[in-house]
Amino acid sequence: MPPKRPLQITSFFTPTAQKKLRPTLLSTATEPPDTHPSYPFAIAKLPASLVFSSRPPVDASTSTSETTSTEIATTADEIPPTHPHQGQPNLSLSLYRPLLHPALAATIYTHLLTSLPFYRVTYPITRGGTQVLVHTPRYTTVFGLDATSAASANSTTPHRPLPSCLRRLKDHVETRTGARFNFVLVNYYAGSADSIAWHSDGETFLEERPGIASLSLGGVREFWMRPAVGACGMAGGGKLKGKGAKGTKLEFLLRSGDCLLMDGATQRAWEHCVPKRGDAATAGRINVTFRYVVKKEGTANYYRYNVGAGPVWRWDEEAGEMRLWEKEGDAKKNEVKKEEGAGEKEIIETATKKGGDVVKKEEVEAE
Repeated sequence: MPPKRPLQITSFFTPTAQKKLRPTLLSTATEPPDTHPSYPFAIAKLPASLVFSSRPPVDASTSTSETTSTEIATTADEIPPTHPHQGQPNLSLSLYRPLLHPALAATIYTHLLTSLPFYRVTYPITRGGTQVLVHTPRYTTVFGLDATSAASANSTTPHRPLPSCLRRLKDHVETRTGARFNFVLVNYYAGSADSIAWHSDGETFLEERPGIASLSLGGVREFWMRPAVGACGMAGGGKLKGKGAKGTKLEFLLRSGDCLLMDGATQRAWEHCVPKRGDAATAGRINVTFRYVVKKEGTANYYRYNVGAGPVWRWDEEAGEMRLWEKEGDAKKNEVKKEEGAGEKEIIETATKKGGDVVKKEEVEAE
């Protein structure tokens, strides 16, 4: 018997119609873009004058988000984080609201949306003995290298180095949180149908008590947390398995510029998700997550599930949405093929008029 085709999970991932919410493009950067053989195209840099701060310039009526270097705020000037739900066991949260003031967050949202390559990854899993093909319900991309590979002078681990726009964000998040990171994952939720299911980021290739920082840009989305099964009384140990426990559910509304740091035992004891919502007009949202990967297998894992082997997607300003991207040479080849296909159609139509015999291309062109 022929092998069974994998079941495709699509019903949960079908996007709903949504209002087009077009970002305003940044002015052309003066610095040359970042290039690397692993990048499908050059990635633009953020303006060098851009200052990362939770507070807007003092004179907001005459200033823009592109402040000068003399306006850099000190750490003491920043809005301090809060620590919600401190009474919950094995939960350690720091909410920076905001980490980036609204105008700055909007600028960075637009830059990342229009400058980064994205992917819509598909991968197989086995569920209940049946092979299932999962379609990732959001756009993803990732950059970074694990600590083990980075420390090896002879490492050949395939990876994509952080472009400067993400490196500057990482440096700022490290300064504010006191954590360290070497990987940056970026999710783009195009609308209310894009989501991420319940999960934890407690992979064994991360640190023992990993710190995960999650920066929100663009539209407001709900972020839910719940205890993992048997986790509330845990004192440490291995990664928990099984579905989340019923009962406690923590709900957040993450706004543009907010950053949520989850550390301590949180990833071992709690799960989180970004649920689907029914509002078709939900604005697009970018979520930038920062983490520290210790082992080589972590690098392979993140690239498999956030880049994969599929096509590249890039923001199309004219269409106001993500579109499949083609290299310039490939696009020209495809245009030639389309023209040749149109020419062949013309040949057949002309031949039919002459009595049904297909004539040579040269004869059609001569007429």
